[in-house]
Amino acid sequence: MKPWLKAKEWLKGQQWLNPMKGWLKKKQTWAVVGFVVLALCAVGFAFARQIEHRKRLESEQKLSQTIQAKQLIEAKLSAEERRSQKLAEVLEVKTKEVDQVVRRLEAEANAVELLQGRLAATESQVSQLQAELVLSARGRDELAQRMQAQAGGGQTELEKIKVVVGPLDGFGGASGKILQVNPEWQFVVINLGWQALNIGDVLGIYRGDQLVAKVKVERIQEQVAAASILPEYRTAEIAVNDRVAVL
Repeated sequence: MKPWLKAKEWLKGQQWLNPMKGWLKKKQTWAVVGFVVLALCAVGFAFARQIEHRKRLESEQKLSQTIQAKQLIEAKLSAEERRSQKLAEVLEVKTKEVDQVVRRLEAEANAVELLQGRLAATESQVSQLQAELVLSARGRDELAQRMQAQAGGGQTELEKIKVVVGPLDGFGGASGKILQVNPEWQFVVINLGWQALNIGDVLGIYRGDQLVAKVKVERIQEQVAAASILPEYRTAEIAVNDRVAVL
């Protein structure tokens, strides 16, 4: 038999050891219970540490995701702010361009309105001159008829004068152009007014450098004048835009 088995059998035979055996069994039981409790506490603590660590990792991950999302939003917001600033600058430039166009259009509209007013005034003056010349021509014809009747039907023929002229650049007086020709009543309307002409002035009508007719001023307005055609000096038909110069 093995020695330790012999020792075990010997201990079983010793009665004085029975109380100690009971006490040892109780101590062993409490030790086992304490060990189990400690083990459970250790396991619970480790499990709690693991749960806490896992929660901390999840919190850190969520925080990292939140920070990344915040940075992404801030980047998008910054890009939108830059885009908005560029759009505002472009809008400001376009607004200035529109304001300039509006001011230019207003100025052009005012200029057109002014020109239309001047044109209307000129047309009114031309119409008035036409009416006055018609009346003047009728009176002149009636006076000529009376003079012919008093003279017994005699006619006086004026000798035509041949005039040689140089280039138009040599004129020292005012010059203008023909606006309208009335062949029926033998008068023209020119674009010269009070500042350039006087009643009775004789004007030369030129086409290029060639003298084609002469006229005599009979009515003057602010910007236009009417003159009767002198038939003895006319070598061609007068046309609109023919050059007019004071002789």
